[in-house]
Amino acid sequence: MEQGESNLKLDELRRFLRDCASGGEKIAALALQETWLQDKDVIEVDGYRWYGRNRTRTEPDAPRGSGGVSWLVIEEAVARAKVVVETPTFGDCEGLISVTIKREATLRLVCAYTEPQRKNFKIDVEVFVSGTVDLCDENTILMWDSNIRVGTIQETTAAFLRHGEATNSGRIAKHLIREVSALESGSLIVHGRLCPWNYTFEGSGRDARSVIDLCIMDLDKVHAAGVCGHEVDIASDHRSIWVRADLPGFSLEPRRERRGRKTT
Repeated sequence: MEQGESNLKLDELRRFLRDCASGGEKIAALALQETWLQDKDVIEVDGYRWYGRNRTRTEPDAPRGSGGVSWLVIEEAVARAKVVVETPTFGDCEGLISVTIKREATLRLVCAYTEPQRKNFKIDVEVFVSGTVDLCDENTILMWDSNIRVGTIQETTAAFLRHGEATNSGRIAKHLIREVSALESGSLIVHGRLCPWNYTFEGSGRDARSVIDLCIMDLDKVHAAGVCGHEVDIASDHRSIWVRADLPGFSLEPRRERRGRKTT
């Protein structure tokens, strides 16, 4: 994106966050992948604190940034908290940032992006997947542009099935599901279980659709989940996924009565 276009997209993002708050759906934390920021670029949004990681493994003559992951976290969640930011690099992939917020309870927010293989910057996808999933304890929310289609391959520890697209990414999808199944925290893929599944990536062409965006966390903490439409235009070919979670010590609104689950 050119600078002028980038500013317009940020303005649209700010408007979206304001509209959500004014409509009674305040967003506590927003994960962003493929930010395309360079060097020490940051994102500034009133009422939010930005925690980001910009890709450093780039071509020296690249006309713009690429990759990049970040969190926008509402100020009231971090204002009086101890915040620890970590940027581990698993498998030579820079697409990971972890933000741990310590108040009377602890919450870890992980934003991940599985980078595609590039000619001069190869990554070990299996190592990246294993390292990323291993961060998921009972206090973690992982939002992940995984670039992996898990389809309907099921976690062996799941109490009930997850619905999804018929296609999967084969070996790497099976590896991801094995890693999730091995988690002692019991965290699972949310979407397709607690809400109807829907395509999260819509590229050019009729058949360029897939489900590659994942939220992995403790299902017992999830109040509701879903896939957004195109409510905000930030030049993305992905549809946003969301969860509303019951997190003791981090509530921004009165606790709502939990409804019974049902699969769709």
